[in-house]
Parts: sequence; structure tokens; C-alpha cells
Amino acid sequence: MAEKDKPAPAVLRFFQADWRRKWLWVEASWYLAIATFLVKVVPFKHWRGLLGTPAKANETANTFPRARKLDTDMPSRIGYAVIGAAAHLPWKPVCLPQAMAGLMMLRKRGFATDVYFGSRLAQTSDKPIDLHAWLVTNDICITGFDTMRTFVALSVFHRAAKSAQADATDKAKGGAKL
Repeated sequence: MAEKDKPAPAVLRFFQADWRRKWLWVEASWYLAIATFLVKVVPFKHWRGLLGTPAKANETANTFPRARKLDTDMPSRIGYAVIGAAAHLPWKPVCLPQAMAGLMMLRKRGFATDVYFGSRLAQTSDKPIDLHAWLVTNDICITGFDTMRTFVALSVFHRAAKSAQADATDKAKGGAKL
């Protein structure tokens, strides 16, 4: 392979990217750090509300109304930023912190989200089952799509889109909440 045909190292690709993409990568890294801390240090009962409302057994994520027309370009860019940042961070965040980081970034921009938790029989003998989490917005999988088809969804947490009224309320209170 000729020298000019080799893919650019990640650091070089970062500096060659436009400022919007750089900002998404930095933001994704920040939210991945927060999500990893929550998952590893803080008990689930204290941060489960961040994921949204658990769907009832007889409901699916698709039955919830969507509050605004979805800009499909932004969720895709967020997904790539989260996955790209996770691949280059020293602690290698797995599926749940990635889903949480994507959720926080999409929530900040007003998108509705669904976080799925699934399981399957383990591929190795050291544990009985494998668990996985993936993030979906408007039927588009944002994170965790690489293996989600091999898992059976056990539960889903839905977070409704942020309305214009909620945005005004947040601004009046002095800032948005996750």
C-alpha cells in the first residue's frame, strides 16, 4: 500500500474535520465520561430517571407520539461521534455508556429517544447470558446497532421529545436539564 493510500490516524482526522464535527466528538467524549462514571460508581436507582419512562409490558416504543419532525442528519452525526469517541477513549466505554451519552446529546437537542436493554445466550462459557443496550430515535438505531439484532429486547425506556414550551420553561429557570 502506497504511503498516500494509508488511512489517516485518528488524531489527524480529528484536526482535519470541520469545527462542528470536532465539537460533537468533544461533547461525546464528555458525555461518555459522565455516563461511564454513573454506570460504574452511582447505583442504578439514582440515574435510571435519566433513561426515561419504562414502557409497559404491552406497549412498544413506536406507540409513543413524536413531538416534532425529526432531523435525521443530526442523530446520525451524534451516533458516529459517540461511537468514534468511544473507540479512542482510554477506558473504552461499552454499550450502556454509549447509549446514555447519545441520549444526553439527543435530549439536549430536543429529540425523543428509546433506550433498549436486551439479552441473549452467552457466546462464551464464562457467563450464562450477554446483555446489551442500544439507543433508538424515530426508528433509527444511533448506538449499539452492530449486534442489536442478535439480542432480544427485555425492556425499553422512552424519553419524549422536548417541546418548545419545555425549552422556554428551561430557559426561564436558568438552563436545560438532562
